Amino acid sequence: MFAWLALIPGLALLGEPLPSNPGQLLGPSRDLVQDQLDAALWHALVRREPFSRSSPMCDPDTLNHFFGREDYQLLAGNPWFGYYHVGGFQWPSGVAEVAFSPPKPACPGARAIQPQAWQRAMALVAKAHGLRVRPEAPIRIRGAVVLAQVQPSASGSGPGYAVVTEYRVHSPNGVLLYRLGSVKRTLADAIGANLDFLVGFAQGLGDGASGGKP
Repeated sequence: MFAWLALIPGLALLGEPLPSNPGQLLGPSRDLVQDQLDAALWHALVRREPFSRSSPMCDPDTLNHFFGREDYQLLAGNPWFGYYHVGGFQWPSGVAEVAFSPPKPACPGARAIQPQAWQRAMALVAKAHGLRVRPEAPIRIRGAVVLAQVQPSASGSGPGYAVVTEYRVHSPNGVLLYRLGSVKRTLADAIGANLDFLVGFAQGLGDGASGGKP
């Protein structure tokens, strides 16, 4: 998702409006406006709202394939970082193993993604995060692909692949629910980015950690 780009024209700067002539922004004043713009954009990106009030709820075809009504009531987030519920989940200290089941295809487009593609992506992600994939691991990831489609890129350089996945990540302490989307130039990059963000987020919820929440 590139939806965040649409926010830029509508962002209110904290203080004076942006001059119509960018050349008027010289020296420290330009830095100040940039800092204000960055802060306003970051605030918009990290703002969380209940999933029940979000735009993805307007696409019923992607709902109730893996999560149920009670799960959606727990989720909160935004379209850029996804929607999640920590649910007591903690990544145990010292655990460097994860069990992974390739997400099940829950929509027509997802059937084109072979389980081997998910397994290859998980192997790369696990290595990048210092993990080993093992079926008996105390951290277990499973899920379903609720949206998978090719969509034209904004730059016109070629198609992009959109993947939206719902995950349950089990630990001895609880279950993390996460509905997460990614858009990339290739399908391998899309599913890799999807898993990379999920694993990094879950690891950030370690014992004594403040959390990996964006």
